[in-house]
Amino acid sequence: MTEQELANVIWDIKEIIRNSYDDSEVEDVILPFTLLRRLDCVLENKYDTILEELNTADEKVRKYKLQSLMKKNGITFFNTSGLSLKKMLNAPDHVGDSFKTYLEGFTDNVKDILANFVHEDGDSDVVDL
Repeated sequence: MTEQELANVIWDIKEIIRNSYDDSEVEDVILPFTLLRRLDCVLENKYDTILEELNTADEKVRKYKLQSLMKKNGITFFNTSGLSLKKMLNAPDHVGDSFKTYLEGFTDNVKDILANFVHEDGDSDVVDL
């Protein structure tokens, strides 16, 4: 997919969700979810194999085992939650809790990127994602 085709897909999605969010909120939703979907796509073919091997590791060495598996598979991030955006769709009644678990399952480097999408609401002390 070319950059232009990707941009078109993103803007098409924006048009679909336009009625659910006001214009200022659309950008807060589109960019993070585009990133999350892309991360899911990168992990898709290797995810189950890595997770299965990681889950056999002793808790004391799990962090190091994950680093080793990521290097072996040529990736720099992972999600240990066992979830993906697609998997969450299979249990729509639990999306809220599942999404929180999904976000918490990412490696720290992805959490740092996602933190850049967080902004403070000027009217309160609430931090939105």
